[in-house]
Amino acid sequence: MDDMLLFWFLWALTAFFCLYTLANAILNPKQLLTFSFVATTAWLYFYVYMAYSAATELREYITPKSFILGQAVALVSYGAVLIGSELSKRRIKNARPPNYDIQRVFKGGFFLMVVGVIGQISFYGHDTVDLHTSAYWYDLYEVAYPGAAVCLAVLARYPAMRTRTRYAAVIGFTLFMISPFVLNARRGPLFPLVITCTFIPYLARRESPSRVAIASALVGVGAIMLAFLPIRHVMEVRDGYTYQYSLSKERADIWIEGLSELSFDNVFGSRTATLGDNEYAYHCGTITTLVETGRYQYGTGYLTLLTHWIPHELWPDKPSLQAGFYPSVYDVIPDVMGWGMTNGASAGGVANVVEQLGILFPLFWVVIAQFLDFLHKKCFAIDSLSNPVYFVGFLGGAHWLIAQGLGASLVPICFFVFPPFLVFRYAKRKSVRSRRSINWEPEASPAGGLPPTSHSKRLA
Repeated sequence: MDDMLLFWFLWALTAFFCLYTLANAILNPKQLLTFSFVATTAWLYFYVYMAYSAATELREYITPKSFILGQAVALVSYGAVLIGSELSKRRIKNARPPNYDIQRVFKGGFFLMVVGVIGQISFYGHDTVDLHTSAYWYDLYEVAYPGAAVCLAVLARYPAMRTRTRYAAVIGFTLFMISPFVLNARRGPLFPLVITCTFIPYLARRESPSRVAIASALVGVGAIMLAFLPIRHVMEVRDGYTYQYSLSKERADIWIEGLSELSFDNVFGSRTATLGDNEYAYHCGTITTLVETGRYQYGTGYLTLLTHWIPHELWPDKPSLQAGFYPSVYDVIPDVMGWGMTNGASAGGVANVVEQLGILFPLFWVVIAQFLDFLHKKCFAIDSLSNPVYFVGFLGGAHWLIAQGLGASLVPICFFVFPPFLVFRYAKRKSVRSRRSINWEPEASPAGGLPPTSHSKRLA
């Protein structure tokens, strides 16, 4: 036990700083909408909860040295996130908000939702989808997320745009887009949708959020994503995890069976006690192998992302995502650790940054946190619809950034940010013109600002 004392000390420090940040966000609800808060919830899961499970259940696979290295890197990375957030606290100058044609903004957002749904239907309805089919065609469904964010921002900010037809259209297309992923127990697409639907109304109105709403959303989506894993295991056993776009009797029976077998243990306990299902174990194995073999990529994996936009149809032998110029560390993990990672597994975003940047890995998290928290401050400092949509787009992609790395998050982030940028460019007015007889302004409070809701107050 003595050889693990340093690990447990580092683990306790990680847990303390995470819980401190969590408590500070609860006391200051505005912080609930920041990247540092979302990152904190991820660190609690990967590097506190999973770390504890690995240290108590997987000692036969991981040496004390590996545990110490893995936890030290996780702690330093989290500290870099907090430092980056602090560095972003410079005052933002007040600027005149852009003047948008609100109807054009909503129509542009809804158009993105339609494009995303059509792309999703056309991809899964194609008979020749295989490993050489362009992943960007598959990822086209992600355009629907910023479309929903744009529409929700307009509805939240402008009472004159709130009609039953618009609400029904936005909700209907959103449910239609996400339903296949829920049907097939896909976790990844669920998180950015919850972030979008929960964060956008508060950011668009520049309001302090409800603690209950944010906590319920994040805890709820986390529990659902964990519950999807044992249900997906049932799908793999029963039908080989055949992806289905509509509900069949066989898939309904699988869901009934999977739900009936759900328990606290197979959702929160036994899964992380297995080497193949504990990402923290892979994190420690990757960090240890990097230290002992020196197989860093020196940023070349990030550099190759610039060419990865070329579709498979034009470049059939295109290297795998984020493949760098140097030998891969994952090829020699079995030689160092005595076990290898399963096919398609991830060592997590923290290990991925170390693989790419070596000892410079803290700078990556400082820059990311500083940029995103600065963008968060702009949402409250400048009365604009575009800033909340861009911020939530980056925040939705942060799920893949922390869980897998920059390579996995880059394409979703681009889909979340660039299409709404075009929408806002399309809807921007060149000059202030008459707005007909419709009152496009938000409802005014007695103080001249936005009206407070029953659970939040207007922020200056």
